Formats: sequence, C-alpha cells, structure tokens
Amino acid sequence: MRGVAWAAVAVVVVVVVGVAGVRDNKPLKDRAGDENYHRQRKLQYKKAKKGSSYDTVPFIDPEDQAYWNKKGQDELDKQLLNRPVLRKAKNIILFLGDGMSISTVTAARILKGQYSGLWEKENLEWEIFPYSAIIKTYTTDSQVADSAASANAYLSGVKSNKGTVGVDVNVELRNCSAQLDESFHLSSIADWFQNAGKSTGFVTTTRVTHATPAALYAHVANREWEDDEEVRRDREDPDTCEDIAEQLIFSETGKKFKVVMGGGRRNLLPKTVRDVVENKKGYRNDGLFGYSHMDYTIERDNTQDPSLPEMTKAALEILQRDAGGYFLLVEGGLIDLGHHGNKGKKALTETLEMDEAVKVVLSMVNLQETLVVVTADHGHSLSINGYPSRHTDILGVAEVSGEDYLPYSTLLYGNGPGYRIHTPGNRPDPSRQDMGDVNYRQDAAVPLSSAAHSGDDVGLWATGPHAHLFTGVHEQNYIAHALAYAACVGNGRTFCGGGVRRNRGARVCRGRGQRQWC
Repeated sequence: MRGVAWAAVAVVVVVVVGVAGVRDNKPLKDRAGDENYHRQRKLQYKKAKKGSSYDTVPFIDPEDQAYWNKKGQDELDKQLLNRPVLRKAKNIILFLGDGMSISTVTAARILKGQYSGLWEKENLEWEIFPYSAIIKTYTTDSQVADSAASANAYLSGVKSNKGTVGVDVNVELRNCSAQLDESFHLSSIADWFQNAGKSTGFVTTTRVTHATPAALYAHVANREWEDDEEVRRDREDPDTCEDIAEQLIFSETGKKFKVVMGGGRRNLLPKTVRDVVENKKGYRNDGLFGYSHMDYTIERDNTQDPSLPEMTKAALEILQRDAGGYFLLVEGGLIDLGHHGNKGKKALTETLEMDEAVKVVLSMVNLQETLVVVTADHGHSLSINGYPSRHTDILGVAEVSGEDYLPYSTLLYGNGPGYRIHTPGNRPDPSRQDMGDVNYRQDAAVPLSSAAHSGDDVGLWATGPHAHLFTGVHEQNYIAHALAYAACVGNGRTFCGGGVRRNRGARVCRGRGQRQWC
C-alpha cells in the first residue's frame, strides 16, 4: 500500500504447532484409551502454550507500575485539554468503513502495529480523535442491518427496511409501486448541502451505484436495481421504476455532484459496448454510458487504478474550490467484501487503506471549520480469539486447543465460506496452510457461501466543529441529524438557529475571550 511506511518486522513469538509422529486418523472418541497418544498431545500442547505466554515476550518495554501510572496520567492530561469547537461546520467529511466492526478496528490496529513496530500500542488515525460514540445499527425490519438500510439512517436520518435505498418503512423490498410514491422518498445530507448552495461528492472503492453511495441520490425498492437489466429480472418495468445508475445521472441530486469516484462501469455501459479495460460488455439495455468494484489494495495494479487515499485527495482538491463549503462521503467499501469471503487479510488491509485516507484528509483540512467523522454501517462476525501473546501476528495462530490439541487462528468468523468440513478429532490444522496468503480464509463456525453481517453496535469517532455531539450511545439515524445541526443545513434544529426547532442564542458563540460567528 502506497503512503504507508511498511517495515520488515520479524515475528518474535513462535507458537509450536502440529504434533509430528503422533497424528493418526482415529476419531477422538477412539483415542481415549491411547495413553501414549494422549500424553504426547498434552506435552505438545503445554510446549506450545508456554511459547505464547506473557513472560517470554521480548522487545516490550518494562511495563511496571511506574510505566502504567505515567501513561494513565498522560492520557488524562490530554483528555482534560479537550474543548468543543462551537462554530458552524463549513465542511463535513464522513468516512464509512463498510462492515468495519469494532473487532475489525482492533485487528487492523494490531496489523498496523506489526508494520510500524508499535504492535498493540499503535493507533489508527481516527482513534486519536477527541470524541467517540457507540451506534446501534438495527433496521425497521431486521436486527442485523445491510448497507442500504443503514445508509438511509446515517445519510438521511430515517431508519428503513433492509435492502431498500432512499425510501422509508412504507416501501417494502421490491415494491415498485410504493417506490413511485414520492412522499415515501427520503432526502439525504447531499440534498441538504446542495439546497444550501454547497458542493457535494463521494468516493468509494465499490461501484458508484452500490448501496452506500446510492443512498445519497437514489430512491429504489431494491438495492440490486443498479441498472435496468436488474429491474427487468424482478419482472418490473425500468421505464416506470428507474434504476440506480439512471438516477445517478439524471436525478436532481445526482446531477449536482461535483465529485463521483469509484468502480462500476458495467452498470453505466450498454450491453452493446465492451469495457476498455475488462473487455466485457456492459449490463444496460438502454444507451447510458473498476468495471465492477475496484480491486483490493493488495491486488491492485497501481499503474491503472488510484488508491482510496489518492481519490480522496483529488476529491478534496476539487471540493475545496467552493468557498461556501462542501460535503464528502468516503467509503472503504471493500472491507465488507473481504469479510464476506472470510478473508481477514483483505478486510484488514482495506481498513488500513482507509486509515491512510483519513491521514490525507487531516493534512488537508482546518479542523476549526471541518467536521471529520469516521464510522461503520454494520459489523461482521470476525472475532479475536484465544490468548495470543503480545507481538503475535494477528493473522497467525493464537494457541493450541486443550481439547483436540490442534492450533487455531487468532481471527475466526461466526459464519461464511471459511467453514471446513471435518470429523470429530480431525479438525483441519491452520498452521499447515499458508495463513499469510491474501486469499486465505479464516475458519468459520457455520457454512455460508457469503458471510452474513453481524448485529453488534459499531463505533464512531469525530473531530472538528460539534464533534462533541458524538458521545454516548445513539441510534444510527442520529448521525445525519447531528451532522445537519453542525453544518446548519436541512430542515431540523441547527446550530445557526434555522429549521423547525430554533436554538435561541446559537448564532453567536463565545470562546476564550473571542466572539465566534457561525
């Protein structure tokens, strides 16, 4: 990944795995009386566990009372210096890590630390933001969200049904007639900024017609209706129910975007035209003009496709020309796709690419006038397991099980294509596979062709004007309302006193002996 100082770091803790000379094909229940086998397995287990104990880890500074007391006081001093920025947010940049669960953030932080040499003490760029919150992600019809319904919540301020885009709960999945009722349509923060005469744009590593960016401009009863052919597959008339790509080009909101960057040429090309890069025909039957999602950062041809940090920088350079302010959505969309395949390395390196994009933004904006928020739409069933020692490869082995005396990986999934069929006592040994391969799938408990999302809460981190609004536990739809308040856009309560609910005295703010105007 460009822009990241990758250091060659040797893994200093070796977990001994495998039991040479004692493996056989007997089921575990038939080995109960085999004392020699059992004894050797136990010895190997103890040896492996000792190798990952906390008292044998090199290259860790002494962490005695003095160390932790000083660290705690330093953090306290820093926290006590935090002061809310009480002025209008001229600009808003919203980073969305698709499928970026809390466990994903933790694992990506450790991976970043492996590269930097800081290991567990590393931080992602947004983890040093002064304010953070926990976000509840359920939808109006599901405990576990998809990217479409969640995008409706944090971009429009209204929760809705799973699989629908830019419409409220009155529109059920695939209900074309309900989609046509404009009273059910949602207005997004992109609409609010455009109505205020400000610039808007979005950057994504997925298709520009995918669920997350689509919620900025489209109103459809099915997130799969990215082109007219998909509408026809559901036996609906695309001339009646406009697809997402058509709305990107012709809707009032879509037409006003200053920046649109991402993949998805196939949904904008007619079937009669071949893509110049992929040499594949488009999906459209009419004449509208990455082919699909962009490539993963660890597989991307950097001479052909830009990285997320590069796209983010280019988008900002365009939007910053507008003296009136702007809204920019930046989506790290391939985090989610990596998780769907149980490919932890891909998901984590995509998270680190978004980390680099945040770093780029922080170097280009004034946090006295720009609110930067980082969050996720939903989680994934990734978990960090066992008791791996400090400075252990997050993509490697955690420990050896005391039940079947086989190693297991630190990262595991609750479901997905990483499920491996095995008989009792013959669980596949991950240490005999190339766990560092980009396409290695961590083990999953339940077989699915594509891993399902998780319903756990997600994190949110904020810095800049009114970042202090993001503390505590909130519904996901609260995000859009807080952003609108900070930027003085939309029809609700705003810092500048506009909207349905007026905040008296909010127009003039006082701070440290000086008058600040919104």
